[in-house]
Amino acid sequence: MATGEKDKVIGYLISKIEDHAAHLLSLAVLPTHRRSGAATGLLKELIATSQQMRIHEIRLEVRPDNTVAIQLYSQLGFGEKNLIPQYYSDGSSALLMRKVID
Repeated sequence: MATGEKDKVIGYLISKIEDHAAHLLSLAVLPTHRRSGAATGLLKELIATSQQMRIHEIRLEVRPDNTVAIQLYSQLGFGEKNLIPQYYSDGSSALLMRKVID
């Protein structure tokens, strides 16, 4: 959870552990706080926690047209793995990305 002034929640990250990997399920930041470093901070915390827990990789799915998110994930070492057809409820595909934890 990311907080701003007066401890107001401005963002969150939800993940789960499965098969020695962390799966990023959801990451969101209030529109008024985007580009503030909140999402980067949340992701760095997930990476640090995964290292402490000896998790081997972090996986996530993202819409291929969400270039802002893909750029953020790429900057933090996530690589594109493959496309998952009809992943979302509207029939859209998802891009699977992963980061190997050292």
